[in-house]
Amino acid sequence: MSKHVFGPGMRLMARMKLPRKLVILAALFIVPLVAALYATLAVAWHAYATTQGERDGISILETTQDLLKAVQVRRGAGASVLAGNEAMRAKFDAASASAGRLAATLKQQVRGTDRFDIVAAMDALASEYGKAAAGGLGTSAAALFGSHTDVIHAIFLFEKDLAVASRLGVDPDASNYHLIDSVLFVLPGTAETVGVLRGKGAAALVGGALGEADKRELAVRAGSLAEQMSVIRHHLDRMKDRLGAGVPDGVDLGAVAAFQRAAAALAGGDASIDAKAYFQRGTDAIDALYRVHGTLAQQLRERLAARAHAEQVKVAAILALSVVLVACALYLFVAFAMSTHEDVAQLSDCMRAVGDGDLRARLAVRGGDEFAFIKRGFNALLDVWAQTLTETRRVADSVMVGSQQIAAGNLDLSGRTETQAASLEQTAASMEELTSTVRHNASNASHASTLSAEASERAADTGRIVTHAVSLMTRIHDSSNRMAEIVTVIEGIAFQTNILALNAAVEAARAGEQGKGFAVVAGEVRALAHRSATAAKDVKELIHESIRHVTDGSSLFQRADDAIRSVNASIKSVDTVVSEIAKASEQQSDGIEQVNAAITQMDEVTQRNAALVEESAAASASLREQAEHMGKLVGRFVLA
Repeated sequence: MSKHVFGPGMRLMARMKLPRKLVILAALFIVPLVAALYATLAVAWHAYATTQGERDGISILETTQDLLKAVQVRRGAGASVLAGNEAMRAKFDAASASAGRLAATLKQQVRGTDRFDIVAAMDALASEYGKAAAGGLGTSAAALFGSHTDVIHAIFLFEKDLAVASRLGVDPDASNYHLIDSVLFVLPGTAETVGVLRGKGAAALVGGALGEADKRELAVRAGSLAEQMSVIRHHLDRMKDRLGAGVPDGVDLGAVAAFQRAAAALAGGDASIDAKAYFQRGTDAIDALYRVHGTLAQQLRERLAARAHAEQVKVAAILALSVVLVACALYLFVAFAMSTHEDVAQLSDCMRAVGDGDLRARLAVRGGDEFAFIKRGFNALLDVWAQTLTETRRVADSVMVGSQQIAAGNLDLSGRTETQAASLEQTAASMEELTSTVRHNASNASHASTLSAEASERAADTGRIVTHAVSLMTRIHDSSNRMAEIVTVIEGIAFQTNILALNAAVEAARAGEQGKGFAVVAGEVRALAHRSATAAKDVKELIHESIRHVTDGSSLFQRADDAIRSVNASIKSVDTVVSEIAKASEQQSDGIEQVNAAITQMDEVTQRNAALVEESAAASASLREQAEHMGKLVGRFVLA
């Protein structure tokens, strides 16, 4: 699910390099931060500008209130003068001068402010005041009173426009509501009510006639004044609850209450009060109201000034905080980008060095972030690799040396095995020949034994038929010749047997431990051959002597009998010897058969050993090649 959701973003990030990624991420965080800080700063600046506009409105309102007071005085004084009270002319003239100066000052203030625009309202007020001022005292009291009342109404309308334009009427601080309402509307309206009651009542008292219409108007305005005083007291109580310090305690509204009672009495038809005293009471009431107005206006100015200062400090703090936060964010981002780039570059360089075979490189670890964790793990991995490769190199060197030694030993063993195999083959061939010879000797020995037996029988017959010796001499001579030939053959056989015994002894010596038994047999055969040769030589000499005796004639016949007897004995001995030779030859043949079988078995084992040695040599050569290849692979790494 997560890969499905974040897959496009992951693929987008995978196509970009790290600096671009960091710039995009920084922009995604810093731009909203700057926008939020800008919005917060704009709100704070707007609040500061609004409060400054309210302060400018208060300044203009002060001039407007002074103008209102001057117009009210001019209206009351003018009405009194036109009613016949010349003592009020000086006051009228002073109020006229003051109203004109204040009107000019108000126009200058309105045109000088750039926080709001109420020039149109100011022009309307100036027009109304111009009309009222142009009439002067050359008109009726009612007309003067009406024109000035219109100016006052224009002032009230101007103050309402001023309250809206300067945002005093919509102040964001709810605790200032009663204070602003009192300063802007309630106190000026109450003062206007007192002014109307003062002017109309004084004019009626001066004229000495108070009509029913005047009474009703005075009664209505006296009732309005009572309600307005109740509103003033209510506002003052609420301001004390919400604002606390700064609200005037014990506000003297007694003059206003006294004037309200006088106006109510006048409206009820009581004309006993003096016009001048009535007018003065009205003036005292207005002064009391304006003193309260001045106090509250001063408190409003102070509160707005304090709020403006606080908002200015807030703007400065937000601005400074914004600059610091953005600067810190940029600083930390740049530091993070540089640190990340440095870590990645260091890791890349180290990996490139490792790829080139240099395992000496190590990463410098700073801090405890993820890159530091990766560096520590990579350094640990390099240590393990270095240790493993060092051990592998040592093992490869050992394997190479061992394989070389095994290969050399196998080569030597292979050579010796081949030599031994060749020697065994030669020995086997020699043993085959020796076996054939021994078998032939055994056959000859058996034949000689038969002949010896026959010679013995003939010698016995010769002894018995010695009388027939002459006739048999020829035959004896022939037999003796044949015996000589046989003895010569036996002598040759003994000589060859001796030679074969010598060869067998030599081969047994070559065979080592396995040839000891064969050497013993060969020694016995040699001894028998020597004895056979000696016996054959003796027999040969006797036969030659017998031949000489037979040849010598009958004179030696008697001696021939003895010789024949000796020959008979010798023949028996020869028969015994030949029998022994035959038996020895048979035993020798059996022994040679056993030796031949052993040699054949040794040859087979040697052939198998030779094959194994060749396989071992090939395996050791392959092992040496692998060890050399491993050594080359490991040797490309630089460990220390």
